[in-house]
Amino acid sequence: MPFTFAHPAAVLPLRRVLWFPGLVAGSVAPDIAYYLPLPGGPDTTHSVVGLVGADLLLGALLVVLGRLVLAPLLALAPAGWGARTAPPGRFTRIGWRSQAGASATPRLGWLVGAGSVVVGAATHAVWDAFTQTHGAAVRHWPLLRVSVVGPHRLYNVIGYVSSLGGLLVLAAVAVAWYRRAPREHGESWRRLSGAVRGWALGAVAVGAAAGAGLGLTDPVSQVSAYDWVRQLLLGGVRGAGLAVALHVLAWYATKIGLTPTATPGTSGADEIANLSARSDA
Repeated sequence: MPFTFAHPAAVLPLRRVLWFPGLVAGSVAPDIAYYLPLPGGPDTTHSVVGLVGADLLLGALLVVLGRLVLAPLLALAPAGWGARTAPPGRFTRIGWRSQAGASATPRLGWLVGAGSVVVGAATHAVWDAFTQTHGAAVRHWPLLRVSVVGPHRLYNVIGYVSSLGGLLVLAAVAVAWYRRAPREHGESWRRLSGAVRGWALGAVAVGAAAGAGLGLTDPVSQVSAYDWVRQLLLGGVRGAGLAVALHVLAWYATKIGLTPTATPGTSGADEIANLSARSDA
C-alpha cells in the first residue's frame, strides 16, 4: 500500500476548491486503523461505507487534533516555521472561502468541511485501488498483477513509486511555501528553549526507534522484505506518535500552569482551545 503520509499529495489540486485541512485529514484517515486498534480495522476504514462513516469521523477527529497539536509542534520546529504560520481560527468557524473569495455561510461551511473530509478519503480509496492486493483495480485488471521483480508485482511497484513521488511533491510544496510565506507571525507562537527542544526531539527519536524495534518483533516482519519495511514503518510511527503525544500533554500542562486565570467570558474548554495561539506575552 502507499505510505500513509504520501496520501495528502493527492488532494493538492483541490486545495483551492475545498477545505484543505479537511482534505488532508480525510486523505490519511483510512490508514489510522493500521496504527491504532479500531473496531472493524482497516477493512472498515477502506470500505465504501467507511467513507461517510468511520473515515468522516476519524477525519473530523484528526482536524481537531491537528488544531490542538499545531502550537506544540511549532514549538519544536525552527523559528522560521512559526513565523510563517498564521494561527488558525476557532473550531466553530470553518473559514472556507470559495475561489471567488466570497465567505461561505456557517451551515455551508460545515457541509463543505465534512464534504472535504469525505473527498480526501475518496482519493485515498482510489489510490489504494491500484496499489493494494485487494484493491478494486488490482482485482479486475490482470495487468496490475504481473510480476515485475521477483515477488513484486506491478501494483506493488506502482505503490512504491507513487509513495516516493507523493512525498517528493509534498516536500516541494513545503519548500515553495516556506520561500513565499511572509515572516509575520513570530509573536503568535510560544517558543521553547534550545535545550528543551533538544530533549523533546531526542525523546521523539528514541520513541520512533523503540517502536520500530518493537514492530520488527511481529512474526509478520519475517514473511518478506516488504513486510519487514512495513512493520518497521508502522512501529516507528506508533512510537514517535506516542512520544509526540506526551510532548503535547506536557506542553499544555505547562501552559495551563502559566495561565493563572481564565479570560472573562470564556470557559475552560475555550481556554485550552485558545492556548495554542497565545504568546508568552
